[in-house]
Amino acid sequence: MGCPLFFFSHVLKAEPSPSQELMSVPVQQVARVYHDGGKISKEADKYFQSIHDKEVWVESYLPFDADPVKFNYAPGKKQVELSSDFIKFWAETGINNFGEYVSAYLDLMKPYWQITSTPSTQFIDTDFMDHDIYTRSTCQKMGNKCSDEYLNQFKGHYTYMRSVPSKLYNKIESMGIPVISDSFNLIFFDRALPLWLFVVGCIIAYRMRCLRKFVIMSLPLLCILISLLAFSPVAAFRYSLQMYYVLPLLAIWIYRQYKIGLHEYLLVSRPALLPKEANRTS
Repeated sequence: MGCPLFFFSHVLKAEPSPSQELMSVPVQQVARVYHDGGKISKEADKYFQSIHDKEVWVESYLPFDADPVKFNYAPGKKQVELSSDFIKFWAETGINNFGEYVSAYLDLMKPYWQITSTPSTQFIDTDFMDHDIYTRSTCQKMGNKCSDEYLNQFKGHYTYMRSVPSKLYNKIESMGIPVISDSFNLIFFDRALPLWLFVVGCIIAYRMRCLRKFVIMSLPLLCILISLLAFSPVAAFRYSLQMYYVLPLLAIWIYRQYKIGLHEYLLVSRPALLPKEANRTS
């Protein structure tokens, strides 16, 4: 851990992210308990209301987005952060409201494994648009504490190339052509596709007796997927997009393994089906 930490902090000069970025799932679960009228002890309620008033916990809860309850701009309130008190009261509340915790997690993360995600949870426009509006409005709510150097990193316009994917998605979606629209969304905009292609790949690799190699090849995809399932504040397509880059490599590897396995099978059991050059080489 020491070497990577030194590299990122001292060589790359990377600023550490605030601990609240790790808290998407826990705050979502607490908000679900308030929203459903669950059981919360007086001590836990007092602590959680130091972050949000009860009404804010209830009204800010969205099943598919943890950001409204993760961030706080109310004066006199604590920021969400990883602390011993939060862990203590979060765990205590979870023991008394296990069902609400499970439901909150499943509702938040299900687009990563639910192939038939509804358009209302796709956020395709948001994924490809310029986030300048969010950045500046957030800085304003914080009392304009953001430096000019930070704000200048963001362009104040929605470029044409960034609008193409969202316009294409909306065009195909609005057409509503059976099979075509669904297939288009499934292949190009579905966040569950990487997971299920990995599952299918595992089945194929197992049958070809190369499962361990396939899992090793899939480690980049698995690491991304695990991080999303643990910390993602919303199952946005832009988060799963990075997994799409790995899929062609895995598909090519599976295809090559299939060709090798087929050749070995024919060499042993059906040599007559092989080209003469292959028989002489073997």
